[in-house]
Amino acid sequence: IDRPFDHWYVLARFQWGQKEKNKHVYHFKGLPPVEVKFADLGIPAERRYLVFEFWTQTFLGKAKGSFTAPAMDDNTGMQVFAIREARDHPWIISTSRHISQGGVDLLDLRWDDGNRILSGSSSVVKGDPYVMTIYLPEGFRLVSAEADGEKLEMENTGHLGTVRMIPSATKTVNWRIAFVK
Repeated sequence: IDRPFDHWYVLARFQWGQKEKNKHVYHFKGLPPVEVKFADLGIPAERRYLVFEFWTQTFLGKAKGSFTAPAMDDNTGMQVFAIREARDHPWIISTSRHISQGGVDLLDLRWDDGNRILSGSSSVVKGDPYVMTIYLPEGFRLVSAEADGEKLEMENTGHLGTVRMIPSATKTVNWRIAFVK
């Protein structure tokens, strides 16, 4: 995904199952964990990246050179990873609107270092819960958030912060998230 405010990669891992005859039912056998080398994907291997899996909402951490895609059990048919270059300040690593994790909904994103504010705009859909997952480098915590009058819920958990809203209308919403360090 190439936007004026960010560039990131989206990688999907599929588990092909056996189709049950005359039904739309697939049986999966599971897959072991696998090392994913950034160089094999054409991604500069010398940089540090943040890796987040969409379906399980799992942060796989900061990686250089490669990361390990977790095992897939017999209930899992797909994993979708967002791979974003690590920054020394809070930055969105995933959104819940689409498997592109920001590709269809993030319209703008800016970091104000002096005020420790992450701001931007997102295209949201009425009634569809919208979650922004933010990487929090060591020492940062999310302290407040606002979004064009929408009611927001915030949470800090380790190196992740989340801001969640259920939009009152289908629209572009401008938001601001403040942090302390």
